[in-house]
Amino acid sequence: MISATTPYVARYRQTADLPNGTQGSYTIDRPVLAWNDDGHALVAADERGQLVPASGYSNFDGVMPAEPHVLAVLPAPGWLAQYKDDSDGSIFTRPVLAFLVESNGDCKPVMVDSQGFTDDARDSENFVQLIDPGEQEAEA
Repeated sequence: MISATTPYVARYRQTADLPNGTQGSYTIDRPVLAWNDDGHALVAADERGQLVPASGYSNFDGVMPAEPHVLAVLPAPGWLAQYKDDSDGSIFTRPVLAFLVESNGDCKPVMVDSQGFTDDARDSENFVQLIDPGEQEAEA
């Protein structure tokens, strides 16, 4: 058995009865946890608590990379995220912890909150801009 070091998913096609009397289809992705010695993807069989071939289910639709996935984490010393306060319009900054480099080419600035949860610094509605350390030095 070979460990799954790069994230892949096994895709399964499902059908469902829709309220209008027709049937619709959707997919469910399950993480590939390992590969057997023959190169077949293995997933957890929920009902048995063991690894089984992903293709062993009749609705198996294939294996594909789990997109996007993190390829690298780069430190972000001196980077800041700038925000506008909703109550009074003042501008404030928060430090950027790191940049996540993803398989689709995106580079996401990551912040950490007081509970230790991380999030893309740009996801807040009051986000203004990222400030790189060079811009800070030019302003000083």
